[in-house]
Amino acid sequence: RTGLRDAARMTLPVGVLAFMLSTHAFPPMAWHTVDGILLASAGFLLVGCGGRGATWLGYGLIGASAVCKQNFLPLLPLAVFLQRDARRPSAWAAVMSVPALYLLGLASFGATQDLRTQLTAMTGFQESGLQPYLKAPWFAAGLALGALIAPGPADLASPAPADPGPHSRGPHRS
Repeated sequence: RTGLRDAARMTLPVGVLAFMLSTHAFPPMAWHTVDGILLASAGFLLVGCGGRGATWLGYGLIGASAVCKQNFLPLLPLAVFLQRDARRPSAWAAVMSVPALYLLGLASFGATQDLRTQLTAMTGFQESGLQPYLKAPWFAAGLALGALIAPGPADLASPAPADPGPHSRGPHRS
């Protein structure tokens, strides 16, 4: 017998115990905002890695964040612009692919009226979406901190200096 087989045998009891402890401590529920942040963050990470497949998958994950919660919809064009891919039709196609597939799926099941009802049910953007943040005591401090650490327009316009890497023949050879 190998240690791997013993570890696999312990997976089920440990998994059941972890499930019991986590459901006891907090009720299972969907966290749409957390899911959207996770998908968008993973998407930005993959787009930053480069490569055609990683970029497509990254933009797809950013698009999937808007399916989790509609508040992430403005992030889709913003992501394409921030990654300097606004002139690439493939970037737009990738970032819109998951929301488009979601809408196509809803339409194929005849749920477009339900979608319309859900998306237009909440009115009063000021009262429900804006004022709770503006009235929060930490809002001004958070806005100031964000302004301090965000890159300015000059930083976004100039490309980062290239790292020559360890195999370069620069002045710091060892």
